[in-house]
Amino acid sequence: MFEQGKLPSLPAGEALPDIRTYALSPRSMKFLDDIGAWKYIEPRSQLYSNMQIWESLGPGVLKFRAEDLSVQELGRICEDRTIAAAVYKAIEDAGHKLDVINDRKITSFTLPSDKTAHHFDDVAVVRTSDGQSHRCRLLVGADGAASMVRQSSGMKSFGWSYGQQAVVGTVKLDVDPASSSPVSTIVRQTAWQKYLKTGPLAVLPLWNGYASIVWSLPTLEAQRVKGLTDDEWIAALNEALQAPSEGAASVGKNSPEDDSATAFPSSLPPVMSLLWTAARSGRKLTLDLQKEVRAVVDTAVSAAQINDPMFFPPQIIQAVSPRMGFPLQLQQAASYVAHRVALVGDAAHSIHPQAGQGLNLGLQDAAALARVIEDEMAVGGEIGTLSSLQKYHKERFAANLAMLTAVDTIHRVFSTPETSGSGKIVNFLHNRYLSDAQQVVRSLGMLGLNTVGQKLKNEMAKVAMGLK
Repeated sequence: MFEQGKLPSLPAGEALPDIRTYALSPRSMKFLDDIGAWKYIEPRSQLYSNMQIWESLGPGVLKFRAEDLSVQELGRICEDRTIAAAVYKAIEDAGHKLDVINDRKITSFTLPSDKTAHHFDDVAVVRTSDGQSHRCRLLVGADGAASMVRQSSGMKSFGWSYGQQAVVGTVKLDVDPASSSPVSTIVRQTAWQKYLKTGPLAVLPLWNGYASIVWSLPTLEAQRVKGLTDDEWIAALNEALQAPSEGAASVGKNSPEDDSATAFPSSLPPVMSLLWTAARSGRKLTLDLQKEVRAVVDTAVSAAQINDPMFFPPQIIQAVSPRMGFPLQLQQAASYVAHRVALVGDAAHSIHPQAGQGLNLGLQDAAALARVIEDEMAVGGEIGTLSSLQKYHKERFAANLAMLTAVDTIHRVFSTPETSGSGKIVNFLHNRYLSDAQQVVRSLGMLGLNTVGQKLKNEMAKVAMGLK
């Protein structure tokens, strides 16, 4: 086992939360429980039974509740270091001997040139900075999005950058952790995500009134936000989260007003005069249509707010950690396997964090690969051959690609030119011709799904929770 730096240890009970956290699904929690790690993670985890998603550019709101699915919780927010330490502790508890090399760098990998022969040289070789060579029948690359294993093995990948960074940090909320009131309990057990003009901002609940912030921002804006003072950081978060969303009246606000009274240019040639008249008629039709759309959206918003009012997250009162930034991208390896090599987690695929699926997909990879290895060993098979590893690739590649596609689609539905730092021309064209239609469809879709699409909404939640 090759690790970078000191092995993680389980934090003390009173230690502040780790700056890096993950939303674990029930499926991931079960896997960690099956391998004996969950008992170490659970004491420093926070369940969430509600999730509210809303937007700043329109009245759309979407809510998920555990009670609608007849379960106790939607998932848990857990720390990166605690999960890693718990897995090592579970390995130790099971009595497995694990040699960990973490005091030297990996310099190169060599894969067998003859992929059909089964002899002494049919192994993967890992070389380290001290000149040592380490031989293995199966090299598992779990070394992140910039995987050295993937690149050294010549395994291709495809994808793109979102031009964003996720700025993360830990904060303290204005809540009473000891309160037993129903409203206080709901607030403490709610995960919040607001889609802003610049990208999604998530507030993930932790224990004792703490919360983890994940704010996706264009790269330059992320650099600016990371440089804010703690007071400026808190003020920026509260302003973004507490500002009321634009209602139905905002629909069409980017379009020019009725210009029917605009003087007709007398010097235009006949063809241009005809085009001018057609343009003015089209503009009037557009404005009339926008009025009708506003009325429809306003009615839908009013009905939704009466039946299921939107809540705002609690105020943020303190920053308790520094801020870090991580580049956001979509990436998928063209294949997860090669002879003597398998990729798992971010080495195989990278996903936008807005749906909280990154680590969940990685844990499902690990579980699937473990099953394939167990099955091969049970029949005396060879665990590192391409034919045996293809079973793992087939199980995970399509499933991960489907989730990557779904999350990328969500990103595009909520994206604006500002989200990726587009230039002034793209901004102008989008705001003039596309933003209103996109906003109407998005808002009505969210409101409709939240009010009358309960069955579809529950199916979406089950997929995210790993229950389907």
